[in-house]
Amino acid sequence: MNCLGSSGRKMMCYSYSLAQHRNRVMLTAFRRPSSAFSTATTVMQRVPSRSQARLRPPQKPLASGAPVQETRQLVMANIVPNQPRGYIRPSRFTYRLILWGVFVGPCLVVFYWWASATVKASKNDDISQLKWMLENFTLSRKNIEEGRWWTLITSAFSHKDPFHLLFNMLSLRFGVEAALHTGLGPLRVLLLATGAALSSSYASLWDGATRKHGADRAGLGASGIVQGFLAAMALTRPWMQVSLMFIPIPVSLPIVWGLFTAWDFYNLHMARQNGDSPSASGSVVGYAAHLGGSAFGALYWLDRWTWQALRISPPVIANGSPKRFERSRKTHWEPNTWMDRIPDDRPVNQLSIPGTHDSCARSQVIYVQTQTQTVSEQLFSGVRALDLRLRRRSNGQLFCYHGGVPLGSFGRPLALSTVMTEVWAFMIQTGFTETVLVSIDNDDPADRESAEGRHAFYEAVDDFIRQTPRWGKGEGGRAGPDGGEGSSRWYLAPQTPMLGQVRGKAILLRRFAAEGGHCTSPRAAHGNSSSEDSKTTDGMGFDLSAWVNNSPDFTIQTPHAQFRIQDRWKYSERIRLGDLVESKSDLVKNLMDQAIQQDRERGLLDVTQHHDLWFIHFTSAVGEPFKHGEIATARSIAVGDFVGWGKWQPGVNIAIAQFIKQYAPSGRRQRLGVVFMDFAVLPEDAGLLDSIIATNFNSIGEDAVVMRP
Repeated sequence: MNCLGSSGRKMMCYSYSLAQHRNRVMLTAFRRPSSAFSTATTVMQRVPSRSQARLRPPQKPLASGAPVQETRQLVMANIVPNQPRGYIRPSRFTYRLILWGVFVGPCLVVFYWWASATVKASKNDDISQLKWMLENFTLSRKNIEEGRWWTLITSAFSHKDPFHLLFNMLSLRFGVEAALHTGLGPLRVLLLATGAALSSSYASLWDGATRKHGADRAGLGASGIVQGFLAAMALTRPWMQVSLMFIPIPVSLPIVWGLFTAWDFYNLHMARQNGDSPSASGSVVGYAAHLGGSAFGALYWLDRWTWQALRISPPVIANGSPKRFERSRKTHWEPNTWMDRIPDDRPVNQLSIPGTHDSCARSQVIYVQTQTQTVSEQLFSGVRALDLRLRRRSNGQLFCYHGGVPLGSFGRPLALSTVMTEVWAFMIQTGFTETVLVSIDNDDPADRESAEGRHAFYEAVDDFIRQTPRWGKGEGGRAGPDGGEGSSRWYLAPQTPMLGQVRGKAILLRRFAAEGGHCTSPRAAHGNSSSEDSKTTDGMGFDLSAWVNNSPDFTIQTPHAQFRIQDRWKYSERIRLGDLVESKSDLVKNLMDQAIQQDRERGLLDVTQHHDLWFIHFTSAVGEPFKHGEIATARSIAVGDFVGWGKWQPGVNIAIAQFIKQYAPSGRRQRLGVVFMDFAVLPEDAGLLDSIIATNFNSIGEDAVVMRP
């Protein structure tokens, strides 16, 4: 038995036996389970440019009225429009050619040759093809000494076991897609793969030649290339997260790479000291090959010529000093203090307010994640409406959930107190110029279905608000009856306030009710619902407890305000991603158009008028698995995704941003209402957040002229 080494993540062992004039060559493979990570739940995300403004003191407005110069860094000079900034969308041809023409296709062909050779050897006693495969598609010192140097590369495309092939191809899909999206051109992707294959092969040969014991070994597999991509992407995109196998716990890509590297170092040391430990099938793992591929990926990243355009340092906003690939945008407002540019006497319901759906759902678990930013980062990016889904514990404490999944780090609970601490810190840092709408709903079905549970949840929220300390000296917004020292941090009245009344406050939108204190059944599709003017209803914010689940258009009528709402979020039918995006976008655009038209017809652009009609839009949606393998995740619907053979399907965020920008020629302020979004900052080049905020001023676009109040 001669055990031969590997240039990939698997080692192949073969044995000769001469019996009755026939040679049989048996190749077995062992897959290292931890090496495969699920590409279905891989989230490639870019640290948002505005996130670096967290807890940064607000910039003082320029007294001269000159526009604020906001400077952003670009990843590439030729960034693709309507894509998440920091990612380049490859063409369909490029994506298919690299993935299938260079990697998957050749590996499938070689796998077929192995299967054919094995069948011939077992049935027809013909080992000629099997011998040819061993000589040309496995790596060994014997092959190199006999001049078959091409096996340094061909062994990386060789897989005998179907599971070995499957997991390596899934991993390569992740690596190729990540590299192409970061802007690495096709030739550089090939250079990375080739270098990783050669490096892993040489490392495997060195390991075999310097062993104290052990015969020549033959190896095959693409895991050296996989490790090269893993190292390069971990260093280039340290914020990228993956889920290992089927474990629904997001892990940072650098941590995954570090764990694999440490595991390989440890096992290589043990193998060199004590010899290899074959599995039951007789195969061993080529740890040296893994480290060789990983080392090349790290060195490739260190090549400044290759990665100069791809390395991203934290972008700088608001009069920053970027280093390269700069572009500038002139605005008269900053995302962290844009409400400071709006007069005090404007009603809050006449504003266009960007919000986030399931604001705390940063989990990487598929079908759970809806955002990429923390609450603080969202607020500094311009978000002014939060959607919180809470569950109550027996001690009355409240925690954030999404569909029963806790939203803290590593699946731990996230307390409501933690979230609101971020909100209060934001208001302090921005000088109490802003207000934040906080929508609270009960995420626990058991509490919602029982009168006792509803009452207990109501009391828990009420207790939390009552225990919130008032603003101290020098805090609480502008001095007056509604602000300043000793003022409440919450606005709990059921009447629509003027902006000046709620600066430095959180406005409660209450989607839950206590028994006997909730709205009656609403009428969907322009229908109405009423609410008793009771102490329970009027005592704690706007009562939206008559919310209609999964409705495209309904109205809630309270004693002091009316709410027109669009919230169709579930698509159970099996439809294409493009059709779902179009359907959801049309619902959002229809209600936005009605809000804009009503402003024009009723003259709501006069800021002295006070009307009680609110518009609330949810751009979020989820669906069942689609036809043609498309996955109905919140991210694919909001941001977009590849469909079919590499075709990019833009998401809802792009469609809504384009719709809003259509009103730019009007040169007039437009009221959209409150817009709750998934992945609000993506794609950044779509500018959805900026577009919504800009409608509060005289025009939409980069040259808005804003008059100070």
